Amino acid sequence: MTQALHTAIDSINALSLEEKHQLWLILDQSIAQAEEENWLEDEETVAEIQLIREEYKRGEYITFGVRSSDRSGWGNIYSRVLAYS
Repeated sequence: MTQALHTAIDSINALSLEEKHQLWLILDQSIAQAEEENWLEDEETVAEIQLIREEYKRGEYITFGVRSSDRSGWGNIYSRVLAYS
């Protein structure tokens, strides 16, 4: 652990609960944004998103209504829905 991180942890420990919640929200947003930027720069992810969009254009998808009776495969559907947004 670096000295800077150790100092940051000490500072966080001194915060009130409300301040820790505010910091948590800031960090959560920052992490989500950094992860999204990484996904957009990752060639494999970009290629997969493009493939999914092409499948969607060809009508190769399933709606949630059709899938509601069969709960297996939800993770796959969820990942494909994310690619459409």
